[in-house]
Amino acid sequence: GEEQTAALQAEIERLKTEIAKRLGGLKIDIDGRTTMPGLWAVGETGGGIHGGNRIGGSALSASMVFGRRGGKAASKEAKADTTNAHPEIAIPQEERDWIEGMMDRTDGPLQSEVRMRCRMLAHEKLGSIRDAKQCTDAIAEYEQIENDVVPNMRLSDDAQKSDKARGLELESALSVKNLSLLGRLLATAELNREETRGAHYRVDFPEKNEEKWRVTTRLERTANGGIEFHTDPAKVPLN
Repeated sequence: GEEQTAALQAEIERLKTEIAKRLGGLKIDIDGRTTMPGLWAVGETGGGIHGGNRIGGSALSASMVFGRRGGKAASKEAKADTTNAHPEIAIPQEERDWIEGMMDRTDGPLQSEVRMRCRMLAHEKLGSIRDAKQCTDAIAEYEQIENDVVPNMRLSDDAQKSDKARGLELESALSVKNLSLLGRLLATAELNREETRGAHYRVDFPEKNEEKWRVTTRLERTANGGIEFHTDPAKVPLN
């Protein structure tokens, strides 16, 4: 009846708010080394540790284990580098122009409002329970944020008066740019994996599909800003 439906919907909403981990992250080796030289990832920034689900409390233990492994391996690698050479990091001019424009702009969407929009979009459309339409809608909205909104963001009025406020606002604005990309990555991964597994439930694909989806999914950004979806065989065979 209506009461049972309402109770079920309330329980779904409660569970959606409790799922805080996407169980993904950067591709790493057993020591937390990423594919980018000099960049290491441990804990919840590293992907592929827990698979499709995670036992409560495992996030802390993963951080401790891979933090130790990563720290030891990175230290060993740094000591072995006797050249003492550090690559010069150049900020692209287009990024400089974007930051300067955001600092000078007095109209346009506030970075704090865009940040909240990115977060709520993930909460509403990319939760543990979703379908293809939600994922497709999320991709379109994140693309619109990336292409039309982020380039025209501005900082708060306080940022014009205080160096401290300006620094906090700039840090947040840079993360907004990453959030819109991350949202697109999540939505692409969730759209392409057409099955239910672990903590992830597809309303339109409610069953687990071992034959097709016993794989690790991997996404890469293309030169033109697109996202490529790949699958790698599971390291542990089914039988």
